[in-house]
Amino acid sequence: MPMYLDYHAPKADMTTEQKQQMTKIMDQVREMIIAEKKDEFGVKPVNVFKGVNGAAWCLTEAPNAQAVVKSHNAKGGNITEKDIVEVHPLAEVCTAHH
Repeated sequence: MPMYLDYHAPKADMTTEQKQQMTKIMDQVREMIIAEKKDEFGVKPVNVFKGVNGAAWCLTEAPNAQAVVKSHNAKGGNITEKDIVEVHPLAEVCTAHH
């Protein structure tokens, strides 16, 4: 299944309510990562990386980039395909060239 990395810019102006909602979403994503569970769009979160500046990157397995957009937007992520890039693990790339 293809893997995608998407970017979320830092949001300095989040309200307390928005921060609480984000914490709730992150808890749900953490549970999905541990359970290796796909959502209704066929997207399986693999990991989330949080930058010290508040930015975040989500690594997912998904059928396509559109599924990643739908999955994030259903959770309030508000991303577009411009925020997503298909990625390949280095070990996979090295194996393909030998």
